[in-house]
Amino acid sequence: MVADLAKLGIIPGKPLVTSSLSPAIVAAMNAAPAAALPQMKAYLAKAGKNENGWSVINNLGSYGTNYTLRALVALIGLGANLPQDAIYPATVTPLDGPRETSPSILDGTWAPPKVQPQ
Repeated sequence: MVADLAKLGIIPGKPLVTSSLSPAIVAAMNAAPAAALPQMKAYLAKAGKNENGWSVINNLGSYGTNYTLRALVALIGLGANLPQDAIYPATVTPLDGPRETSPSILDGTWAPPKVQPQ
């Protein structure tokens, strides 16, 4: 894959120079993000296991050739640790839909402590 990307001028550590590429290739490269975003959003819905309104993806940080997941993680954040080192649950319950988890957690409201500080 690195060799294929190099043919497009995408080389690690080098600036992208498109002057030697055909206008059709440059146009396709410019259109790629808009075409990929809906695919990444659709993948998010099925990437993880739903645990009480939280999406838990167990293979973050260890992508293999799952480039859609790799791109999705890059879209949301800068990367992810290996699965044995961290988990990254994300809420998937719609704001206007049924709540599958504690409303106090979703609302940011908390019950007062049972023991008041002295």
